[in-house]
Amino acid sequence: MRKTNWVYFPKSHEATTFIKSVVAAFEAVEDDLNVNAVRMKSDSVLAAIRPGPQQIGFEVETGKKGNEKIRVPVLFGQNG
Repeated sequence: MRKTNWVYFPKSHEATTFIKSVVAAFEAVEDDLNVNAVRMKSDSVLAAIRPGPQQIGFEVETGKKGNEKIRVPVLFGQNG
């Protein structure tokens, strides 16, 4: 199993348990994705990754159709 390279900021603090669970969710499928990545379409990659983030509480898109997408408002900051 490969290990995903990641950095938590600020570097003077240890990553929280939640952050470590997010990394673990991606590491759990990393080997499968590395082997098949050249042949996989984005929907297939998302399907492979989806269960881990969902288990820890993330809402993850399930497809490209309207009812499968997550609607997120676009917010604009100062001056625009």
